[in-house]
Parts: sequence; C-alpha cells; structure tokens
Amino acid sequence: MLLFSALEEVVPLGLKMWERVADDYNAKRLRNTSERNVDSLKCKFENLYYKPKPSRKGEVSMNCVISAKEIQIKIEAEGGAT
Repeated sequence: MLLFSALEEVVPLGLKMWERVADDYNAKRLRNTSERNVDSLKCKFENLYYKPKPSRKGEVSMNCVISAKEIQIKIEAEGGAT
C-alpha cells in the first residue's frame, strides 16, 4: 500500500514530517486518484491502526492493520505519537 511505503520512508514524528509523507504519497500516486492532504492520510493511518484484527472475510486486510500497528511502534520508538 502506497501510504505504508511513504510512512516507512519518513516515520513521521510531527507535522513537517507528515507533510513529507503527503508529498511522497502524492508524487507516487496513480494519475487517476485524487491527491490526499496531511489530515486525510493521517486519518486513514489512524483508522487502520485503531481497527481490531479482522476476524472474517470482507474486512480490511489483516496486512494493512498489522502494517499500521508496526509503523505506530516505530513512531513511538523514535519519540513521537500520532
């Protein structure tokens, strides 16, 4: 997922770093998708992070939830929080 790729590169600890995530995400997004701002990307990440692990088919991919949780651990380890 493109969002996780951008988050892995930057590991955002503050607003300026979230802006870098947004810039990276928007530079690599497909042409037919809309640009996303910092708040939109941060909200998407937080929604995935706070989701419980999926228990059945049709829910958000377990890989996405696990990736969000792993990235949050990196953010906290480096001294930041979302």
